[in-house]
Amino acid sequence: MEVRILNQSLSKRQKKILVTLFIKENWVKGSELSQILGVSDRTIRMDIDSIKTILSETVIQTSKQFGYRYNQEIDFNSLNVENVLDARERLAVVIKEMILS
Repeated sequence: MEVRILNQSLSKRQKKILVTLFIKENWVKGSELSQILGVSDRTIRMDIDSIKTILSETVIQTSKQFGYRYNQEIDFNSLNVENVLDARERLAVVIKEMILS
């Protein structure tokens, strides 16, 4: 799947949403994301909409029943979000990529 190059207009929080969904692999409720990031459910919904607008509608899959998840068909490395990851998140991404390869 084709994804546009990461635009600088993504906020640090929006990049964290991408990383969180990528690491978790399964569906994540908006309320769980809001707790993790310390923001409201509405903020999460607006951030998801922004991410989809900036990158691609297909980057994050949405379900009213299950929540959100990262589309595993899209190469995470093409999104270039490493500059906002903390050490634990970088390690989780590296381990996941090693397992998948």
